[in-house]
Amino acid sequence: MLPIIISILIITTLIQSYFWIIQLDSLNRYGHSIQEQGELQNSKPSANLIIAVKNEKENLKKNLKSWLEQDYQDLKIIIVNDHSEDGSQDLLEKVKDERLTILNLPEGLNGKKAALTYAIEQSSVTWIVITDADCRPQGVSWISSLMQKASKADVILGYSPSVVDKTWLSLWINYEHWYVAMQYLSAGINGLAYMAVGRNLAYKRSAFQAVEGFQSHAHVKSGDDDLFINDLNDSVTYAVSLDKHSWVWTDPKASVQSYIDQKRRHLTTAPVYRLGTKIWLIVIFFSQFFWYLSAIWLCIIYPWLVSVLILRYLMISFVALRSKRHLNLGIHPLLVPFYDLVVCMFYSLLSFTFLWPKKEW
Repeated sequence: MLPIIISILIITTLIQSYFWIIQLDSLNRYGHSIQEQGELQNSKPSANLIIAVKNEKENLKKNLKSWLEQDYQDLKIIIVNDHSEDGSQDLLEKVKDERLTILNLPEGLNGKKAALTYAIEQSSVTWIVITDADCRPQGVSWISSLMQKASKADVILGYSPSVVDKTWLSLWINYEHWYVAMQYLSAGINGLAYMAVGRNLAYKRSAFQAVEGFQSHAHVKSGDDDLFINDLNDSVTYAVSLDKHSWVWTDPKASVQSYIDQKRRHLTTAPVYRLGTKIWLIVIFFSQFFWYLSAIWLCIIYPWLVSVLILRYLMISFVALRSKRHLNLGIHPLLVPFYDLVVCMFYSLLSFTFLWPKKEW
């Protein structure tokens, strides 16, 4: 039994070292190179900012102005009302801005995918920029900053940190957003993009048309971002925008239950991922889980092996510290290794909640 546990520790150490030092830290190396070289391109193609709203009156009050103030010149803003019943439509009709178009989703159509498709089908611009009603950009140069990458790629992956209000839940959500962003952004810069977040995403209209939009996963309620990325073929090129001006902020969930419901909804898309992506994500999770299990077990038998725990602590802290220059991390980098253990436990427990499926999200 002991040789098996030692073998598990060795194998999972190699996998986790690759994950943190080679994959995740590549995002930090990319960020440093961008800072040193500067942005050489200043592409300004036509773009549509599209936001689907359903009963988002309060969020529109908070965030609509920040979208209308964008300084990108060749921009049209489309807001699609998905049968709102809270006065969202009345609020939008009072806004007078020549760049704003308000669409009402026809009867028989509903959901974010239908709303985005409806808007994109009526557009003729080169680029589509997506965000959510509860999100607000870093400033007026959000889209301008994103479009700096437009001449280099077909898809631009943006970063969307969550606001930290110092409650334990907001700190946790901020960390989890950072952890997910480190994974999908680093995958993107290494040519292995598998997901994005619909809070901050841009892509060519031609890329959307090439895969017939969300047709292949229309039966899945979520996935207008990650499943869309999974559908794109290998000829599509990606860029990652780390410039702080290109960030889009989102408020954390107010309760544990709403956060768990959100995570469960997100995880429903995982079974539809490409086989290679699913295998890699499973390998990462189980290597993390069995590393902790085998390391703690062996440390009880051989206390001197606590040095292995220390080395992992230093490795994760090193990567987290370097990321502070490029991404928003609300906790101190030295606390990230502890959060890493908690996130392993959290995802393990979250998987059990699917034994009691929730019919409506």
